[in-house]
Amino acid sequence: MTDWPMVKLSDLAATFADGDWIESKDQSSSGVRILQTGNIGLGKFKPNDHRARFINTNTFDRLRCTEVNAGDVLISRLPDPIGRACVVPKLSAKLVTAVDCTIVRFRDDILPEYFVRYSMTAGYLRGVLEQATGSTRQRISRKNLADMLVPLPPLDEQKRVVAKLDEAQRQIDQLTSNLDLQLAAVGYFERAAVNEQIEKGKLTGGGLRSSDLDISSTTEPAVKASQRAPLGTVARIDYGTRVTRKKEGGSKFPVYGGGGATFSLDQSNRESCFIVSRFAMSEECVRYVEGKFFLNDSGLTVSALDETLLTQSYLDHFLLARSIDIFGLGKGTAQRNLDMGAFRSIQIPLPPLDEQKRVVAILGALQQELAALRGRLDKRRSLALSFRDRALAAAFAGDL
Repeated sequence: MTDWPMVKLSDLAATFADGDWIESKDQSSSGVRILQTGNIGLGKFKPNDHRARFINTNTFDRLRCTEVNAGDVLISRLPDPIGRACVVPKLSAKLVTAVDCTIVRFRDDILPEYFVRYSMTAGYLRGVLEQATGSTRQRISRKNLADMLVPLPPLDEQKRVVAKLDEAQRQIDQLTSNLDLQLAAVGYFERAAVNEQIEKGKLTGGGLRSSDLDISSTTEPAVKASQRAPLGTVARIDYGTRVTRKKEGGSKFPVYGGGGATFSLDQSNRESCFIVSRFAMSEECVRYVEGKFFLNDSGLTVSALDETLLTQSYLDHFLLARSIDIFGLGKGTAQRNLDMGAFRSIQIPLPPLDEQKRVVAILGALQQELAALRGRLDKRRSLALSFRDRALAAAFAGDL
């Protein structure tokens, strides 16, 4: 344990202020860049240049905005997690930040990097969460954030702590980066395997024998060119339902849309199915959601119209195989939205039902193996991150 004094966060700052209230009507296409909570990662700045928002200099003056400087620390008062912080890097544009971010310009006796490392500790994040309020979306007030206690060792000790933790973080980043590449490779192989099987009736690699994949004794291809149809003619496309957190909040079922789960409701409208992103698309625009959930209007589901022609399982595998192509159908720069006409026009191969079932059986077995591999890689990644948490705890206990 250390005898470092514990000091209120606001007492360590020369400037401790919230960002500015900037509405959509105030924004412009260029000028002064607005940093938002999405730019604040856990201990690191996230550029997110493709989502950048701006105001012009006249608006900056009219709203009397506080300029954010390189070296300032931004703290997010919103999830997730609440209280995460980063040092602002040197950027080309003049900067402001939004109202849900707190700007901290530290005194000379504390390093911004030291505080940011401390903000990653379980103790700090737990303390912030205990002070958060709100039923549907928690946040911490600037006053409560100001009262958070921070250990303050001498500057030389701060520098030593930062250097030790940076070295540990470099090693962890290298390990997690390698694991992330392996996880990405698993996803790529899965999509490629599904695509290969659906298009050609063949699979290579993955430990499967060619005899497992021999589709028939005929010399004709499994899927003839004529055995295709536009997706919209053989499947029903159902949009989710518009819903807002403020009006319909709850706690029973997760809400999905263009990405992962956002908040919860006390009602559901889908159960155990694949969903496709419609608005705010990412490369993971086709995903399977287990159990009951609520799908908002940023997502859609696709159902086979006639299972004597097209089975639902085969359709699901087809959508997964085409996820990158579907992402490519998105339009827009700041936010990609699905071109529904192009989506409905995607050509889907329609082999005989026996062939569809055989494809699904082979791919189901392959995906089970890949899911097990993902599980092992995720476990290793979690273990690597636990090393970081232990290093942080040791550093601020004076044991590193």
